[in-house]
Amino acid sequence: MPLDYLCQLDTASLPLETRNKTEIVRISRLAAVGLLHAEIKPDFFGRERSVLPESATVLAITDAGREKIAKLRLGFEDTVPGTLT
Repeated sequence: MPLDYLCQLDTASLPLETRNKTEIVRISRLAAVGLLHAEIKPDFFGRERSVLPESATVLAITDAGREKIAKLRLGFEDTVPGTLT
């Protein structure tokens, strides 16, 4: 689950680069909702054709990401259908 991965990233040394496809998907989802600053290579969002990413680098956890982590650790995060929880 992407939010579990976000909590793991909180204890990691950043920047963190990965070529693991599952982690790339998690990072791209967390970055898309504003919880991480990340660089996905190649930059497939700006292209007309679909290109699968080869790597992702987590640059930082955003303030919103840190707030989400704190809520998750304290057990205050509600599960809402259609969200990352």
